[in-house]
Amino acid sequence: MVKEAEMHNVFVHDIPLEAFEAAKPSIIPEPVAPLGYELEITDKNFGMLPKYYIECTEDRAIPIAVQRSMYQGKVEKVFSLNTSQTPNFSQPGELAKILLEIAGL
Repeated sequence: MVKEAEMHNVFVHDIPLEAFEAAKPSIIPEPVAPLGYELEITDKNFGMLPKYYIECTEDRAIPIAVQRSMYQGKVEKVFSLNTSQTPNFSQPGELAKILLEIAGL
């Protein structure tokens, strides 16, 4: 769990503090236990869908090397944003463009 006083710095350091304070009520704790084990995924189910990854190069919560190890060899295309962990706050327009491209729109 990230201490409340460090949340802005860790997750959204690239947006103004005032914007973070407005969004803070929507932030909820996430379990970390799933990060501790390897998923067992079959090609039959998981392999049927194309996968994409949007890496956030300035993420202070999940370093870029760790992000890249999470998707290595498993995706159709990787997109890169020079943003914190939450591009929906810091670069919503750029994130929307990527999502529209993935959707084929």
